[in-house]
Amino acid sequence: MKRYILITQLLTGVVFLFFIVFYFGNGYDGKEKTLAEQTETLAKEPISSYSVTKINADNLTPSQIVYNPMNNTLVSITNKKNRYSLAIWQSETHWTTGVASWKIKKNQKLDNFTYNTNGALYACLKEYKKNVLQKQTLVRLRGNGKIQKVNLSMLNNLGNTKSTKAIPEISDIQCSGTSISITYQYGAMKIYNLSEGQALGAESITGTPSHNVFYDLHYFTVKRESKKKSVLLYDYDIRTGEIAHSFPLGGDGQDTSLFHLSNYQDTLYLLTPKGIFLGNCKETKLVKYLDYRDLHIPSHCHITFIQAARDKTIYLGYQSSDQQFFLQQLTLPNQPQTEQDKTEQQKI
Repeated sequence: MKRYILITQLLTGVVFLFFIVFYFGNGYDGKEKTLAEQTETLAKEPISSYSVTKINADNLTPSQIVYNPMNNTLVSITNKKNRYSLAIWQSETHWTTGVASWKIKKNQKLDNFTYNTNGALYACLKEYKKNVLQKQTLVRLRGNGKIQKVNLSMLNNLGNTKSTKAIPEISDIQCSGTSISITYQYGAMKIYNLSEGQALGAESITGTPSHNVFYDLHYFTVKRESKKKSVLLYDYDIRTGEIAHSFPLGGDGQDTSLFHLSNYQDTLYLLTPKGIFLGNCKETKLVKYLDYRDLHIPSHCHITFIQAARDKTIYLGYQSSDQQFFLQQLTLPNQPQTEQDKTEQQKI
């Protein structure tokens, strides 16, 4: 019996010794990892071959961020004492300031900044009297500090507005080649040839401020359908004003602010609560590339800015509950995540 007990104790000791060597030999540091530490470790793992880079956006708003497709650079334009200054985000580390600046009068304001494909920077110069909008002018902002007026016929005159007294305010500008689309606060839209200054295309097209993309002969906009109260993505043919294609996005209870549009050259980017979809601007197919949960957007934040860039890169801006603005650069995978995503077209 004593011999049996001795053998049992010896075996127990060997098992315990093996456990100690295995446990401490595999990196145990004397304490259990917290959930935050585990999450941080998982977040560092590559998922679907995409990357996320945080960008310093202190004291910036979505309207101050612009992408230059010619130089493939992200710029910020800030205003202080009627002087607008341009800075460039460099090497994923900092903003290079003092690049260019423009001085305007006290009763004026610059907004709706946008770059053309050739690197020309345009904006809307607005003049006020007692805080009431008096005049709007499309201008080109040159690197030497000069503000050049671009003559566009009937820019401040619209018939289909909610007010006959006030000037309908310009809320969105999009460039495409030698043409430019002007969208107003009530949804009316005009397209101009920049060199001639004359309006072209159909006059029946309407859009949603800050939810539009203008490319070649296509004008894309996210709108709520009045009869069914559903949200749709419309593809207008600017020559006829007819809807060439439409994509269902959301139903009752969803707002247009949940959906965002951008493009880089002929690729259309659509952001929805389900994720990011890509497609050719001239086709009817939209393919899901990334799920919304993989965008690294913190909970209780909502996206307010999206800008497509070169090499399947997008810039995402979002606001926290206290209205603080955050910005990040995200590189999408070269291919859709799964085979199922390749067929997900109308289920947006």
